[in-house]
Amino acid sequence: GMDQGVLWDAAGNILYTFPGRAWSTAFSPDGAFLALGAGKIVEIWDTAVGLLFHSMWKHTGCVWWVEFSPNGELLASASLDHTVRLWDPEAGEPLVELLYHEDSVECVRFSPDGRWLVSGAADGTVCLWEVAEVLAQGSEAGAP
Repeated sequence: GMDQGVLWDAAGNILYTFPGRAWSTAFSPDGAFLALGAGKIVEIWDTAVGLLFHSMWKHTGCVWWVEFSPNGELLASASLDHTVRLWDPEAGEPLVELLYHEDSVECVRFSPDGRWLVSGAADGTVCLWEVAEVLAQGSEAGAP
């Protein structure tokens, strides 16, 4: 919603409400966590109890997309600040910032095996990142 995020069950009952706007949402593969792109913040909520698990602040622009890796060990976020970030969702820590796009990054998606991450920007550029390689590069990674 425009003033809060709401999670309903299949019967239409409200399970949880989240303060602020949620621009993007993604469940972890096991359904235990819900990631939200909320303004410049990436939030991870525990779905069993409806409580905030982590609030991660590194983006300088609105987080437009969030996506868990297939094994749930990574979380990717795409932002209007022209960056893609990889996070450790269990620890709530940033792992790497991907710095190649020259325009707002509007989507990210992991390959089914988790080896690759693709990102797309408003200017039409698409980047294909090898996840193990960018993680090995450290806190900032350049061209894919």
